[in-house]
Formats: sequence, C-alpha cells, structure tokens
Amino acid sequence: MDPSESNPFEPADAPAETPPVVTAPSTGDRSPDAPVLVQLHGKRLPVIILFICIALEILWVVLDYWINYGRFTEIRPIRYMFSTTNEDGMASWFAISQTLLSGVTLWMIVIVLRAQRASWLKIGGWSVLATFFCYMAIDDSVTFHERMGTTYKIIKDRTEEGPANFPSYYWQIVFLPFFGAVGLFMLCFLWWQMKDMLSRILILAAIGLLVLAVAQDFVEGLHENHDLNLYTAIIERFEISDADTQQRFKRNAYEAVRHFGKSLEECLMESLANSLLWFLFLRYLTMVAADVRIRFKGREPLILTKQR
Repeated sequence: MDPSESNPFEPADAPAETPPVVTAPSTGDRSPDAPVLVQLHGKRLPVIILFICIALEILWVVLDYWINYGRFTEIRPIRYMFSTTNEDGMASWFAISQTLLSGVTLWMIVIVLRAQRASWLKIGGWSVLATFFCYMAIDDSVTFHERMGTTYKIIKDRTEEGPANFPSYYWQIVFLPFFGAVGLFMLCFLWWQMKDMLSRILILAAIGLLVLAVAQDFVEGLHENHDLNLYTAIIERFEISDADTQQRFKRNAYEAVRHFGKSLEECLMESLANSLLWFLFLRYLTMVAADVRIRFKGREPLILTKQR
C-alpha cells in the first residue's frame, strides 16, 4: 500500500510501514539466524477467500436440491450428507468451520493490537467479537441455543410459567435478546473501526442478512395454518400442489417449500453473512498487521539440510 494513502480502517496505533525484506536466493543450507519469510498478498487473500466461500455456499444449495431432495440416490446416508438442513451435513460443517476461523482471525487482530499497544477500547471491542464468534462455533456444533430453547419449553409446560402459546421456536425467547445486543454492538463497533464506504456497505449487508435469517427462522417454527406463515402464503400464491412435489421430491408441498426456505436461510443468509464478516475481519487484519514477525522463544532453529 502506498504510504501516502489514508487508511480507511483508521488503525491509529499501527506502526509506520517498514521497507520490504529482501532475501538473497539460497545457495545452500539456511543460516540459523536467517528469518523465514512467508509473504501473502494482503489485498488478494481476503477477496479469494470470500469468493471461495460464496461458491461453496451456492454449491451446497445445488447439491441439496440435486442429491438430497431431488433423490439422485436412494441411499439415505449419502443424501443426508448433502442436506443443508441437517446439523451433521457438509453445509453445517462448513458454516461451523467458517465461524471458528472468523473467531481465530479476530483473536489474531487482538494479539496484533496488544503488541501495538492500542487503546483498551479497541482491544476490548475486538476481544468481545472474538469471544462471541468462538462461542457461536461451539453453539452451532452442539445446537446449544436450540437445546436450551427446548429445555425452557419443557420447564414452562411443567410449571405453567412464562409466555403462553409462543407460536415459534422457544430459543428466540431465551437467546434473541442476547443475540440482538451482540449484533447491535457489532454494528456500532465495526462502524467505528471501518470508515470506508465498501466496508460499511458490507457491514450493513451482513447484519441485514442475519436479521432476515432470524425472521425466517421464526416463520419456519410457525404452524402451517398460522396467519403469519410465509410458506403457506407462497404455496397459495404460486399454486404449488402436493401432486407436483410428491412426483418430484416425494414430499407434500408444505414440506418441500419449508425445506428450501430453510436451505436458503442456512446457506444464503447466515453463511453468506458470516462470509462477508470474515472478509471484513481478514481485510482489517491485513491492514493492521501488514508486516508482522512472529518469533518463538526458547526453541533452537531446525535446519533442514538438502539430500545429496
């Protein structure tokens, strides 16, 4: 990056850009004191990762339609492996891994900012986000908030306390205030840290997709005949018949529409939002850590000799 250009992320505590390290070609065994230089293109890497994530998210939807719901094979374990709604499917594995890697990226930002002696507000804000994303990776892997929602419903039914006849999933009563507070904090904090137009557009897009995913999850939990059930309205509006879906998917119309609605929610709302956020985190990391060197103390360098 040209040192004369202003940094849109405003890393005020970042050190001045240092000249690039120039290493001579190796003609033999490396000296123990010679640094190992690994260079990554700071602008290309986040973009490449973003496009790979988006391509995989679209691929999961296609494979779910073709192999799972389209019954490319009648072998159930193979079909369910490509289901976008199964917690043990490929799409779920990808989403959890993506969330965990976002958390790791955030912790790397925290480590760099601590080394640069950034303000405690900045370090604290990034630490909150890093902790939350690591928690969400664990939560999604064990379906924690869904299980706690079901537990709350069982206790409510036994004690007859709490809101009566909540129409959708009960995890929204228990966890939605917490998720909403973290989402609002993330919006405000990232808006403060990232001041360029592209970043702010992507921040709004990611938060908006997460809000839509929660809204669609609420619709998914509604009874088929509920007045707010969007899936029933779609079936009636486009005149989707049970005969059509039974012939193609061996499911009735409501089950088919509900499944693909869930598929879009998981892959093209939640996962896409996480892809945009991970892109922003990686982009920020490459700005504040444009030239970072890691040294392990207390270890003797391992010299790899050439085979003669």
